Amino acid sequence: MTAGSAGLSAGRRRSSSRRSRHPLLLRDMNVCYRVLRGLVPGLPPGRPASRVEILQHVIDYIRDLQTALDATCPATEGPEPRDPHPHLPGV
Repeated sequence: MTAGSAGLSAGRRRSSSRRSRHPLLLRDMNVCYRVLRGLVPGLPPGRPASRVEILQHVIDYIRDLQTALDATCPATEGPEPRDPHPHLPGV
């Protein structure tokens, strides 16, 4: 056994022990993604969606809701609204 392979197996052990320490967290996150998937329209039913795809649909849905809200509420006189996400380009 070489030094490189010993380090590799130790790395694998650390990774698997990390996963075994947080099985409830992973299960809870999976439940949260399933709930989000059911709440947000636009994801085709019966087709698997990645977590990134679910989050992108959530972001788009929130943006659509904000646009609809802005269109129905009259603008008030006052300072220009600040960008709520200055660190995210194009949001």
